[in-house]
Parts: sequence; structure tokens; C-alpha cells
Amino acid sequence: MSSLNLTELIETVTKLRQEIEAHHVLFDSLVVGLQEIDTQGTILFANSAHHKIHGFEEGELLGMSMLEFSPTQQEKKELAAYLEYLVREQPPPTPWTGRDRRKDGSLVDVKIDWNYMRDRDGNITGFISLITDISAENKLRQELEESEKKFHLLMDSLEAMVYVADMDTYEILFVNKYCRDMLGDISGGICWQNFQAGQSGPCTFCTNKYIVDNEGNPGPPYIWDFHNSLTGRWYHIIDRAIKWIDGRIVRLEIATDITERKKAEQELKESEEKYSKLFNNEIDPIVIFDAETRELIDANDAFLKLYGYTRKEAKHLKAVDISAEPMKTTTTIKETARNGNMRIKGRLHKKKDGTVITVDIAAAPFILQDRKVIFTRIQDLTDKVVSEKQLRELEERFRIAFKTSPDAININKMDGTFVEINDGFTRLTGYSRDDVIGRTSIDLNIWKNLEDRKTLVQELQRSGQMANLEAEFRMKDGSLKTALMSASKITLHGEPHILSISRDITARKTAEREKARLEAQLRQVYKMEAIGTMAGGIAHDFNNILTIILGNTDLAKLIIKEDNPARKYIDKVVEASGRAKEMVRQILAFSRQAKQNLMPIRPHIVFSETLNLMRATVPSTVDIKLDIDKQCRAIKADPTQLHQVLMNLFTNGVHAMDEKGTLTVS
Repeated sequence: MSSLNLTELIETVTKLRQEIEAHHVLFDSLVVGLQEIDTQGTILFANSAHHKIHGFEEGELLGMSMLEFSPTQQEKKELAAYLEYLVREQPPPTPWTGRDRRKDGSLVDVKIDWNYMRDRDGNITGFISLITDISAENKLRQELEESEKKFHLLMDSLEAMVYVADMDTYEILFVNKYCRDMLGDISGGICWQNFQAGQSGPCTFCTNKYIVDNEGNPGPPYIWDFHNSLTGRWYHIIDRAIKWIDGRIVRLEIATDITERKKAEQELKESEEKYSKLFNNEIDPIVIFDAETRELIDANDAFLKLYGYTRKEAKHLKAVDISAEPMKTTTTIKETARNGNMRIKGRLHKKKDGTVITVDIAAAPFILQDRKVIFTRIQDLTDKVVSEKQLRELEERFRIAFKTSPDAININKMDGTFVEINDGFTRLTGYSRDDVIGRTSIDLNIWKNLEDRKTLVQELQRSGQMANLEAEFRMKDGSLKTALMSASKITLHGEPHILSISRDITARKTAEREKARLEAQLRQVYKMEAIGTMAGGIAHDFNNILTIILGNTDLAKLIIKEDNPARKYIDKVVEASGRAKEMVRQILAFSRQAKQNLMPIRPHIVFSETLNLMRATVPSTVDIKLDIDKQCRAIKADPTQLHQVLMNLFTNGVHAMDEKGTLTVS
């Protein structure tokens, strides 16, 4: 070899060494590991980063096999097979990812990028590879995957619709399981087309403008309630802007179904309205007190009206303020809170103006907004107490009137069963209380005519009362009495009854009949007096006619001799005229109206004259027989009055015989 060639060779080697050193400096400055290996995996060169990744000191890796870094035999076999494959098939090398065991035994995740090393003939002599520690990257990826899993798990576990939409394009980027179950997998769709019905463009109520600030950065959440037109349900919605995984600002919406809550709120509202109406429209006063402080919490309109307070004034009241017995009221509230429902009768309360009233109270404890209260219903008994007092007075008056009334008073059921009688009933009928209670008037056979009872019942059923029914009743001793009855239909113990008041009018009826008889007799006397007057006038006229007849017959007798046949007829005329004159005398004696004139008379003569006069007026169907002793002694009497008495007796007798038969005078 010439000196020139040696010098060039030295220069070339020096230059090559300088280049290699430069490459080594460059290789050692890399943050990733760099190595050269042969086709079996033996490390021919490793830079500083490679040593650090595997935890070795500088130079310790040279001559080692990279297969020694595999933590398991299986991974070692897989890496050896991959190297053989590269040498044999020489495909474009792809990165290898796996685990290497470091010097201290810990594991490191690595990624190896390969490239072939060839000789001048193109044969593979080994590989040069870059080794990257991807432990942090893998950890970050794993954490990200776990975070994503947790995110999906969390979102899918929510009982609410959750979705993410692009705020510019309205594209749906994510929906959770609840949303998918409700609407299907609508990822990639447009939010206003999939979440609302009948929309032709972005919703007018879209909240995008409320969840970003003026610079377009995420702002505070927007919370609202909304009725969805597609599902027909109510949702409580939280919208907020967030940064998506690709860095853009998107809208995250969480919509919780509150349909049942809305329904419950509506029902609660309606219930509260009903409670308010019932509370304030209740007739009885109602007031609610705090069980501990006894302060008034609420009162209805009836309470305010009864006690005279305004609602503003009532808010400052305590239970003792409306009580006229404050100690009893305090004790009652404590007992109610401790023992439960209580009913208090006849408690004294006072109104705003100081008026004391009597009330009944029903109190019950319950929990209202986490505190124990006493619900109190009050019934004003003031009018009732007065009414009861008046009723007792009326009952006492009725009892006294019922007991002491001289009239007969009885109470019967509608079928006639006696329920009660007074002493007047016993005095009238002779029946005692034991005789009649539980028995009917029909059982006692007290009605003489049952048609009268029928009339009474019919009128009571028609109008409820009957006045002045005159009827005859059979007494206990069998005698009959006439009573004037008035009755009313009343209600006792929820059943219809008859209250009857009967007054004994038997004596009055007897007096009325006697009065009628006397009036008839008086009318007869007047009639007889008129007849007597008329008879007297007729008798005088007849007597004048007889005087003319007798005068003319006497003159005729002076002319006609006794042997004349006509004389006997004239004598008959005189005889008949004499009898007529005697009859006229009797008529005048009967009709004579004069003061009482007592004188001695023979009664048989007056009887005979009266009977002779009667024969002319008595019908032929009546036969008159006279049996008078003509030797009877004289009496001192007024013949005219005796005539009248006899005429009345004879007339009554004829009438009693019904104007037929025999009238005997003895």
C-alpha cells in the first residue's frame, strides 16, 4: 500500500470516526431510544435514552438480546416470531407495541418503530429501531377509556334524557341509554328534528344563546321546565355549554321527566284550592294552633266572623286569647298533643268584644311543615243553649198544662195505640193510665161511632189537624158522653203521632136539648096564646051570631004554635044554639088572659069542658075515654091555667100516640 493510500485511509477513518461520534452525539440527544440489532435481536448499539427507558447504565445493553426484555415467555415467543417474519418476508415494517421488563423488574410500555439494515448486496443484516416509552400515553389512554366508560355508565344510569349537540350545526353528538330507549339511537341527527314535533327549523326556545358569554365561552347553566310536544311529558332541564373532546363548544342537556311531579303539583294545587275552599266555606269555625307555643297558625272565615277578628288581628292571637277558661284551654292543648283526638263539650270562649259564648270543641293533633299543630273545630252552642233552655221551659209548660188541664189530653200512634194520657182523660172516661197505655181506642171500644174516628184520621192525614170534631164516646162504666175533640199530627221519636184534646160537652148538650125543649114549649105556649086570642075573637063573633039565631028562633016560637010540625025543628035549633053558646063560653074561658084568679072549682067539670073542646081538634083515629069521679072534692085553682095545663097534657099525649090509639084520662 502506498503512503498516499494510507494517508487517505487514515483521513477517511478519522472522518468516519468523527461522523460516527457526531451521530452518537446526535443519537444520545434523542429523547426516544435508538438501537441497532442483528436479525436475532442482539443489541449492537443503544443510545442513552434507550438505557434510561430500560433502567440500565450506559453500555450495559450492548450484546444483550432485546428478547430478554419480554416479561413473559409467551411475549418473548411472539417477538421472536415477529423478527423471523420480518427477515423472511421483509414486509414494510409496522410498529410493535408491547411491554418490556426494566432492570429493576418494573414494566414499561414501549412502541418500536422498525427499519431494515442491509449490506451492499441488499441482504438484511439487522434492524435499526426507535423505542418510545408509551407508558404515560397508555396510562392516559387507559384513564381516558376508563373515564369514557365511567361517563357512559354514569350517563346511561341516569333516569333522565342526556344528549350533546353541536351549537352551530345542531348535530346530535351523544345520547344516553334513557334517551335511546325513549327515542331510539338518534346520534348524528339534528336535535330540533328529533326532540320536537312539527319543527321546520331550530326551536325558537333554544337555550344556546343563554349558556355562553359574549365571547362564546361556556357560561352558567340555564335551568327551566318544559313540556315536550313529541313525548307529551314535562321535563326539568339543565342546559350548559361545555368543551367537547375535539375542543369545540357544545350544548349538554340533561332533561329529567317531572310529569308525575307536575301532576302531583297540580293535584296538590287543586287539593290546596279545595282545602282552602272547604276550610273557608266551612260553616263551623276552624282554627289551627301550634302545639307548643299555642300561637294561631290559620283560621277560617267562620272563625273570624264568630269571634269578630280581622285576619290580620287573628295572626297575633294565642289559644288563651279566645278562651274564658285559659287554664283549661292550656291543659286541653297539652293533652291533645300528647294523647290524640279530644272532644270537649260546654267550653266557655270569649269574642273580641268580650262576649262569652258556649262552644263544643273537637281537637286533633297532626304534623304541619315539620311541627306539631292542633286542628280545632268549634261549634257555637250559644243559640243551642238558649234554645234548649227555651225548649225545657216549653216542655215544662207543656208538662204542667198536660197534667193539670181539665180537658182530656191523650197521645196516640197513628193506629190508635195510646202512648200517654193526662188526669183529665181519666176524669172524663174513668180509664187509668194502666188501663189504656199500649192498647188502641178500638180495643177499648171507646168510639160510639167508628165513622167519627175514620173522619178524624182522614183529616189528619190530609191537613195534619182536626178542629172541633163532636163525637160520642163510651166511658169505662159503659155510659156515653159527648166530647168536642181537636187533634194535631205530631212527630215523636221520628214517628207520626196524634195529640188529641177532648172537652166534655155532655152537660152543655143536655142543656142545649133542654133549652130547645123549653123553647119548643114556649113556642107552643105562644102558639096556644095566639090560638086563644084568635079563638076568643071568633067566639065573640060566633056568640053574636048565636044571639041573632036565638032571638029569631024565640020570635018564630011566638008566631008558630006548639002543634005546628015546624015547632019541633025550631026547638032543635034552640037546643043546638044552646050547646053552641056553651061551647063558645068554654072557648072564651080557655082563651081568657087574666091575672091568676084562684077560686074553688070542681075539677071534673073543668076536665069535661076541656075534653069536649079537645074532641073537635083530635083526629078520629084517637079514642078518648074519661074516668073522673064526679063526686071529687073541690080545689082552689085558676080555671084558665088549669085549662091550659090540661090542653098541653092532652096535646102531648096525642102526639106521643102518633095520633092513633086510646087516650084515657082518669
